[in-house]
Amino acid sequence: MHIFNRFFLSVAMLGKPLYQRLGVHIPHLEAILRIKLTMDDRRPTTVHQTQRNKKDKPISGATLGTMLISTILGCMFLFGFAIGNDMVTHLTVFFTMFIFMLASTLISDFTSVLIDVRDNYIIMPKPVSDITVVTARLLHIFIHVCKLVLPMSLPGLIYIGITQGILALVPMLPLLLLATLFTIFLINAIYIFILKVTTPQKFQGIISWIQIVFAILIYAAYQVLPRLIGNDGFEKFNVNSYTGIIAAPSYWFAAAWQVLMGLTATTNMYVGTAMALVLPPFLMWIVAKFLAPSFNRKLSMISGSGGDGPQVAATAQQQKQVSKKSFGQALARWACYGNPLQRWAFNTAWAITGRSKDFMLKVYPSIGYILVYAIIIFMRNGSNGNLTAAAIDANTIQIILIMAVYSTSFVMMTAIQQMQYSDKFKAAWVYYTTPIQKPGDIVAGMAKAVVFKFYIPIVALMVLPGLYFVGVSILPNLMFGLFNVLLIAAINVKLSIRSFPFTQGQTTSQKSGSFIRSLILFLIPVITGFGHYALYHFTWVIMLCMLLSIAAFWLVFDSIRRTPWHKIFAHDIS
Repeated sequence: MHIFNRFFLSVAMLGKPLYQRLGVHIPHLEAILRIKLTMDDRRPTTVHQTQRNKKDKPISGATLGTMLISTILGCMFLFGFAIGNDMVTHLTVFFTMFIFMLASTLISDFTSVLIDVRDNYIIMPKPVSDITVVTARLLHIFIHVCKLVLPMSLPGLIYIGITQGILALVPMLPLLLLATLFTIFLINAIYIFILKVTTPQKFQGIISWIQIVFAILIYAAYQVLPRLIGNDGFEKFNVNSYTGIIAAPSYWFAAAWQVLMGLTATTNMYVGTAMALVLPPFLMWIVAKFLAPSFNRKLSMISGSGGDGPQVAATAQQQKQVSKKSFGQALARWACYGNPLQRWAFNTAWAITGRSKDFMLKVYPSIGYILVYAIIIFMRNGSNGNLTAAAIDANTIQIILIMAVYSTSFVMMTAIQQMQYSDKFKAAWVYYTTPIQKPGDIVAGMAKAVVFKFYIPIVALMVLPGLYFVGVSILPNLMFGLFNVLLIAAINVKLSIRSFPFTQGQTTSQKSGSFIRSLILFLIPVITGFGHYALYHFTWVIMLCMLLSIAAFWLVFDSIRRTPWHKIFAHDIS
């Protein structure tokens, strides 16, 4: 173990006398915690899932990486001290970012710690008392939270100590603890609510969607809020001028700092102080006393030890779904008419892209980013409340259209790139044991699934508003851009896919030459967009180029479909 884990372990073991009175076996407790902390260093976090190395080295020092990322996030929180001109406003923004980012980090990386069902079949059969197991799990959770909270709050504490004096840290430390307790309550409330309204089998899938929503919200806040406030608004912004601010938990902790420091305070600040000091401990007591027992029972069901009732019900439901054709299957019959192999590949890709956590976390947020970008465009050009073509000059319409159309190509590129990788890549042996005559049909079928799932809905969201705000005159340029995106996607598949989809492990995602290839693929839509911008007003030229784009797309896609076996790279699945 490295120095930080040894430090946190020694802090956790300071309560040995109390643990012994509770009946905890200290040697067992220390051994369990030591092993858990060692495994934490080897567990891939969200950061490690996006930064795999080439040599497939085993992960070590994951805790140090997590603490480093938390420190960087804490430095970003210093932005809150640039908003407004009073400490209550500064701290309200600071605690807002602290609670939000801590919650999102806990949801992404804390789930594997909270829902650690390995204790049920590794420790439980051993001669270890129940109170020892429970205490070890609670202390492990405490240490994990400390490794996030301490580096995340350190930059803010240093800034406050320098600007407000060392005494200003005296109320900040307990307030950060209370804010952490409140955040943990929020996470537990979310988990309990999810397990209350759905089955434990769907729990992980819903958590993935929450992570996606958090990623989009963070991006939206970064892009939209500065534009709403404006440059002058940053300096003049004051949370005390809003009567409804008392409903914001972050304001409670900011007001509590003002009151505990003995500075001038309002009635709202005294009410917020009471909420900050009383609510977090009370809410945690509610969770421990009334909600935790049912929560633990549901968690045991995730590991399959909670009885067969829900599993039998789920199996019956799955059998009903097999007999009923899904929308994806109906779409596959139409998109891959007359080609059973393409239809099978289409159905497989449609299902995997909706179930793979890694794929969802890397692709789905990019769709949200496009929607946020569209909102920003409307905010920038629709401040007068009129978004018709008459209210916006022709050059602005031209730029908005081209940027909106070609930005969708990056969603397609992300989805196509991620189609190669899967954490279940060892199942790829099925491709090489079946009598497939045209392996290119598998790649073509899965490429069609990506187009219909991630591109056609975006096309609908762009075509309808374009026709409404601009009119039919926008159709030639709009269709030309959309077919260009399809051509770019086909070229991406042709250049990038060198193996069957979902047959590569995530550790192979960084290979020699991949950066140059990605840079070229990134430049293609940019160069195409500039060319489209130059030809925008030449309608007949646009229509002719659209026909050429359709023909080029057909030729490239046909070459993908005719890909022979010797161009499909086999890989080691042993």
